[in-house]
Amino acid sequence: MESVAMSVGLEFVATLGEELAAGTLHLPTFPDVAMRVREALDDENCTNDRLAKVIGADPVLAAQVMRVANSAAYARGGEPVADLRIATSRLGQDTLRNTAIAFAMHQIASAEAMPAIKAPLGAVWRHSVYVAAIAHCLAKRLTRLNPEEAMLAGLVHDIGKLYILMRAAKDSEVLDDEEMLAECMEQWHPGVGRAIVEAWDFSDAIAVAVDEHEEFDRGDLPVDLTTVVTVANVYAKVVIGELDSVVWNEIPAIGKLGLTADTAEEIVGESAEEIQSLVDALKV
Repeated sequence: MESVAMSVGLEFVATLGEELAAGTLHLPTFPDVAMRVREALDDENCTNDRLAKVIGADPVLAAQVMRVANSAAYARGGEPVADLRIATSRLGQDTLRNTAIAFAMHQIASAEAMPAIKAPLGAVWRHSVYVAAIAHCLAKRLTRLNPEEAMLAGLVHDIGKLYILMRAAKDSEVLDDEEMLAECMEQWHPGVGRAIVEAWDFSDAIAVAVDEHEEFDRGDLPVDLTTVVTVANVYAKVVIGELDSVVWNEIPAIGKLGLTADTAEEIVGESAEEIQSLVDALKV
């Protein structure tokens, strides 16, 4: 029985690798709700009123936009807003696009039709939201990069894991081999994730961040989205308890951001309220 399960697992991994190498993965389409918002934002004649109507057509998305607009990351000491048009104006196009993508990805991660993977999908999504919020903070405080693009890169950095889990859900024998599945996700999620975000026409910088965020030694490359997501990914594991401690001086990206082993954890502590507020707003 064990040899049969091992054979099924190896076949799953081999097929995934072959399809990725050949470019024949059955990639998910860009989520509908995010597509509608994206199309509206891409229309240079789109007014704020029209954008508010597009978002308001989905009450849950509208509520999430309101939460993000009133979060500590975006309210900046201002009065809370209760009007969707004012909220969309406050957030701007990049943040609205990110909020719609976060909402769509949460719908995927909820996986009501796939209860067998609900827990691991939820764990991947929770981690992704923390990485997004921390990446936003790091980019804003320590770099000249666009914090909104950093947040988007954080949101999708583990999308390959979501895809692999949903694909594994179709075969109970694959799901039963938890060790094999975990190893498969660790090995293949960067490449799978890159294929997905490229198919969704995300920027090259985001594609590289998805593909290389676990490569600590990237040589003398300048600070980029990958640098920020790499550090945010480790920070998030500490914050949510996936790692007990980190030897920060073994992560070159920390030095590239101008941090040291002594100051590495201070910045997240200083921005804890803003980060948690953004996490609460994004996770639905």
